[in-house]
Amino acid sequence: MVSFGWLVAGVAFALLAAGWLLYPLGLALVARFGRPARVAADATRAVSVVIATREAPDVVAARVRNVLGTAYPLRCLEIVIAVDRDSVHGTDAYAQAVGARVARDGAASTIGAGPATLRLVRARQAAGKSAALDCGVRAATGEIVVFADSAQQFHPEAVGRLVAYLADARFGAVSGRLCASADDEPASVLGAFWSYETLLRALEARVHSIPAVTGAIYAIRRSLWVTPPHGLICDDLFVPMAVVRQGARVGYCDEARAYDPRVFTAAQELNRKVRTLTGMIQM
Repeated sequence: MVSFGWLVAGVAFALLAAGWLLYPLGLALVARFGRPARVAADATRAVSVVIATREAPDVVAARVRNVLGTAYPLRCLEIVIAVDRDSVHGTDAYAQAVGARVARDGAASTIGAGPATLRLVRARQAAGKSAALDCGVRAATGEIVVFADSAQQFHPEAVGRLVAYLADARFGAVSGRLCASADDEPASVLGAFWSYETLLRALEARVHSIPAVTGAIYAIRRSLWVTPPHGLICDDLFVPMAVVRQGARVGYCDEARAYDPRVFTAAQELNRKVRTLTGMIQM
């Protein structure tokens, strides 16, 4: 005779399996009737790339060089370095790292002249990444704002792909794909799970919107930006929700890619997951 405990475990496992299998199957069915984004290349729109950071200046300088390697026209591009209030490094250190002299310009500072504009701003309050992001967006002037973290690298076509996706007026934001490497072959259970996750995002975007963007690579129309609440942990959950609440959709562009080859220890991975799940509870 099957014990009550085994019965409960069996039912729980069945429900879990049903969610993993039935949800993507249902999405795939509904997505057949959805309208995908009308992607159209446009190299004339003003774009601001916001890098919210507390990392060391040399790390940020390397990130800036990577962004400047974009295939998108630099005359239409500006880079905003938004420094976390808790960073131990001063704004002059970041300017020196990118090899430019700081020219004060109101709340933000222009740090160099060239094909692309570089701006530097420091968060006015110690409220984590969300405060730095908000300061970065407020200093930005581009119609489209692309968000980038410090440690990753963009593919040269990434910015252009995100901008092309937002040529469809129905979409207010779009997420790119974060990969471990250029070939992005899943080498672990975690890699296989991420492949499953990206499949879901592609289907969700075709149906209507994805519920979360990838913090290391996503773009939004600046006019739809909403100031995050104080102490927000997961901007990648709050931003798409705010966009959808304004009547726009949030898409997913698999061709817009960022790479992060870092390998984390089990303890580091646990800390990352705890932070993410805490942010979900907060939302």
